[in-house]
Amino acid sequence: MLSKSVLEFLDDVSSGSPVPGGGSVAAIAGALGTSLISMVLNLTASNKKYEEFHQFANDNQIEVSRISDRLKKLVVEDAEAFDKVMSAFKMPKNTDEEKSERKKAIEEATKQAIAVPLETGKQCIEGLSIINKIIDKSNKNAISDLGVANLLLKAACEGALYNVYINLSSISDRSYCDEIKKVVDKMITRKDELFLENQKRIENLLGITG
Repeated sequence: MLSKSVLEFLDDVSSGSPVPGGGSVAAIAGALGTSLISMVLNLTASNKKYEEFHQFANDNQIEVSRISDRLKKLVVEDAEAFDKVMSAFKMPKNTDEEKSERKKAIEEATKQAIAVPLETGKQCIEGLSIINKIIDKSNKNAISDLGVANLLLKAACEGALYNVYINLSSISDRSYCDEIKKVVDKMITRKDELFLENQKRIENLLGITG
């Protein structure tokens, strides 16, 4: 999937197939956001005007690359998780034993389909956190690119969490669902805090008022 061109990926998304779907697209959006962060860090580290921040930029580049690599893998993992859920639904259900095994397989596959976008959301929040650290120590000519990265990572995180919620509706283990919802609530709070602070600071540097 990752070896395809942008146009091929877009065609796949727009086709009648449910894969790749919203979860994979969310991970791609997150990866695009972190790629923009990397660009800004490179533009900072290569500019003599920002020599005092060169080491800072290089140090953060290592972390951004890790997040970006993880998000790229999550694009594929999300599609694979969905395929496993579909395979579980196709299991035979002619006997009580088969029905029991099928139900168990669906539940386990769905929990994996929750774990993947949950991880996507966490990685996006880490990306937002890096933006928060580097806004005032980056090449000011690329501040708009950080703004786009901030928007992409917010959208990617929210999109990933939508996929968590839609899969939670299929889980019968209520204690598991309650625990996941607590985790998601904390993630939403942290995502909103970071995004709004980043946006305010970025727009201030861009001279946007009101």
